[in-house]
Amino acid sequence: MKRFILILLVAVIGLTMFACGKGSTGTESLPASDDSQTEQNTPDVQDAHGGDDRIRLTNYKYLDDRFTSIRTLLGDYIIEKTGKDIQELHESKEWYTDEGIAFSLMEVIDELDITKERFIELNNAKIEALRAKIRENSMKYPDYPAEEREKDIFRHPCFTDEEIDIIYSGDKKRIAEAFANPYAVIADDWEIYPLRWIIDNPATLYKEKQISLKALETAAHKLIDQGESQISDEDSAALLARIAEYKKLQ
Repeated sequence: MKRFILILLVAVIGLTMFACGKGSTGTESLPASDDSQTEQNTPDVQDAHGGDDRIRLTNYKYLDDRFTSIRTLLGDYIIEKTGKDIQELHESKEWYTDEGIAFSLMEVIDELDITKERFIELNNAKIEALRAKIRENSMKYPDYPAEEREKDIFRHPCFTDEEIDIIYSGDKKRIAEAFANPYAVIADDWEIYPLRWIIDNPATLYKEKQISLKALETAAHKLIDQGESQISDEDSAALLARIAEYKKLQ
């Protein structure tokens, strides 16, 4: 019975936060549907993933939902500063890196020059909103352990003090170790490249980006070896072709 209550409460909280995430920006929290967005690695700003998870695994530098779900935490702030929703900024290609990858949380912070103090304020406001919602629900489900309620908070787009320190450290190694998509390629300089970038770019560029053959093979096979439930046959073939191409350049 307790297990059923726990599962039910988590589901209720998740659905509530999904609704709040859409309300914060006044727009539908859906991914762009045109093919160009998918191919250009948009780190979709929706609060729940939706769609084909295989797209997510190849497209994101950071797989952690708190990095790919920027809208929930910073949606209002982004509109205040730019007059646009983050999805508009991605669709217009305004918020893309030089490598052709749509801005993640890290790039958004840099673009808007969000200070650590301001980010903490926004983060704390989200935490308090979540705690209030959890307190409201805990009255209905008193058997739900307090420690589990607190853990639930950080399954949403908000961060611990330690994580914020890492985000603002400027240390690419710490950031990659803490948040990188486990299926992305981490270059020798600790820059992160999603597998979609690997597929979309020639192997001649990899050395310039300090991507080792070992790092490429490790990331690609970690995903490919799991089969078509994790990566499409087309993407799998494309990655293997890139690896073969890069081997010839060694």
